[in-house]
Amino acid sequence: MADLISTLLESLTVLEPQVMSYLTFHTASYNITQEQLDSSRLSAAKSSPMMEAIDSCVENLDENVLESLMPKLLNIIKKGVGLPTKAGSARFVVTLVMRAPAYLRPFADSVLKAMTSAINDRSHAVRKSFATAVGHIAKLCSIQAVQRLIGSMRTVYTDSEESEMRSVPGIVALEMSRFSNDMFAKLNSEILPLAFVGRHDADSGIKTVWTEVWEENTASASNAVKLYMEELLQLCSTLLSTTPSWNIKKQVGLSLKNVATAVGSAIATQMNSVIPLLVEALAGRTWDGKEAVLDALVTVSLEGKEYFLQNSTQLELVTKVVIREAKKNNKTYKRPALECLGRYIDGVRVDAFEELKDYLEDMAVDEGDADEDDNDDVRGNPLNLAIRANAFKALGKCFPYESISQAKSANEILVFLAKGVNGNAWNTKLAILEAIDNVFSKCARNVEKAVNESTLILVIQAVHTCLVDGKYTSVRESSLAAIRQCYAQIKETPLLSEIVRVALLAAIDEALSKESLPSISEPLKEVRRQLTGMNLD
Repeated sequence: MADLISTLLESLTVLEPQVMSYLTFHTASYNITQEQLDSSRLSAAKSSPMMEAIDSCVENLDENVLESLMPKLLNIIKKGVGLPTKAGSARFVVTLVMRAPAYLRPFADSVLKAMTSAINDRSHAVRKSFATAVGHIAKLCSIQAVQRLIGSMRTVYTDSEESEMRSVPGIVALEMSRFSNDMFAKLNSEILPLAFVGRHDADSGIKTVWTEVWEENTASASNAVKLYMEELLQLCSTLLSTTPSWNIKKQVGLSLKNVATAVGSAIATQMNSVIPLLVEALAGRTWDGKEAVLDALVTVSLEGKEYFLQNSTQLELVTKVVIREAKKNNKTYKRPALECLGRYIDGVRVDAFEELKDYLEDMAVDEGDADEDDNDDVRGNPLNLAIRANAFKALGKCFPYESISQAKSANEILVFLAKGVNGNAWNTKLAILEAIDNVFSKCARNVEKAVNESTLILVIQAVHTCLVDGKYTSVRESSLAAIRQCYAQIKETPLLSEIVRVALLAAIDEALSKESLPSISEPLKEVRRQLTGMNLD
């Protein structure tokens, strides 16, 4: 019986129609992909008389037959030739798991070990077949054997550069969660952290599989992250400190950001280890994806900012790193780095405006390199625009909360913002208007001492220009927000002089004469009513 089964498995390839072998070398000529051909070969093997005979043999197996069969089966799994034989042996293992689990259990660890090597086959169909077989047999294996499998799969996923190979671990985990759920549950703490990192993969196919693994085995994303937070952080720490792959580093950055977002202030308990980890990862030159690590550092710092109350030296360190990264020369990196800078300074309320003001103003008016106009790369100019816009936003975000610092800088920065409206593109105007809104919002308790009348008039005129922009609704909406913020802060102060009132009414009246959207015109009418005590309706 053992000889018969092994012979039948080998005959799956030997007796395969020769046309299949021919097509393997001529797929392009017949306008089919290798994956499509392999899928057809797999279907043909499953429905072949040999496979039916093999299935029939299973009914007559006993422990003695299986004991004599096992060396032959392991040899076929490891060294079998041809897709039909390889896939057939995987299918045979699944059949044994389903029909003769008690007989197979003593050999399960050996079979799992053999398939762990075979699963890295170059054929997607073979990989999927063995992944399914691994998913089934895992429930019969010892925990130690499955742990070795998980370690091997983790190494394949994090160390391999080939997407085909990197897709295997996710498929194995998914199949295991579906067919060996009890074993999977025992090893959740080893599998799910990897799944969480995997669901941030740049490859959409790999990402989808890991996302399924995560979502099918967690009831609540935030609770699951809290439950496995230590294991997640340990995995991220290992990957960041050992992997040479920029893609993996980026993936870890995205993962850590979402860990912090999911657990919120609870991340503060882990910041003694997370902050040095991210700071070290940001050392050195820029690389593709580094912005994800910077974003993670900022998000972790904001979510766990209570940590800094007792760790001022760490706050100084993170502030220094974030500012340093924002000043990197790589323009592709500078764009998100400026955004991170604004979020960080605003969120932790560090007063670094004097240090940053001149640099951000330079970035906000920077036109790029002199020879960029001759560059065929059409992304150059939009990138410069985005950098300028983010620099303007950062000026508003980095504007200080402290009254003394506000009094030193408010007039200068508001004049700079107001003058920036002229000649800039619509998205840069949005950034300027957002910055103006931020400055007035932060000056809420100090606006009389921080802003003078001439500055206020200049700002109103700049916002007026944007408020009557007939082309971009978003510009008018942001102008409305700036006008309302400005008025809210000055309405009960001496700054609302007659000349300021007239300037506000002129802006509002012209805007109302041109505005067709009620979502903009109605709030403007309300501001006007408060200014004049008269209802236009």
